[in-house]
Amino acid sequence: MQCRVLNLLKDKAESKLLFCIGENERMLSLKERSYEHFDTAIRLLQNIKDREGAAMLSYFYGIKMGYLLDDSRYDEALAIGLQREK
Repeated sequence: MQCRVLNLLKDKAESKLLFCIGENERMLSLKERSYEHFDTAIRLLQNIKDREGAAMLSYFYGIKMGYLLDDSRYDEALAIGLQREK
């Protein structure tokens, strides 16, 4: 049980870090690299089923969706929105 809790905490921390890296890369106009980090952060959170993990996942989806809209990537933004709705 303790190892499972530690793994969840590690995954949450890693996903936050990856998302922050993605945001920094976006500010540096490294858009494709930023999306790779966003996707990795989201994948980590998709396996976490607690309330905090769900809230972080929804937040990450929303931020990524906004960036996709800014980049006129409407189909991808819609797909993220539908995924977020689940």
